Amino acid sequence: LDLITLLCSDFTRLVALAILLASPAALYIARNYLSGYAYHAELGIWDFAGPALGMLLLTLVTVGQQSLKAAVGNPVDSLRSE
Repeated sequence: LDLITLLCSDFTRLVALAILLASPAALYIARNYLSGYAYHAELGIWDFAGPALGMLLLTLVTVGQQSLKAAVGNPVDSLRSE
């Protein structure tokens, strides 16, 4: 369980850092692109919050499942296929 928590926290930190770096740049680029149109949607930071939470949840589920499978599985089976 400690291994799963460690791996999940490491990957979640990386995804959160990527979100924090990419969201302001994407917001700036999207606002500049949409400002050239007469009818355009106004974008706010909340338009990025939902997908960001979805990505974090998907990261936790995926990494948790894979690390649980690796932790519970027999190491001999993994070494045999290598």
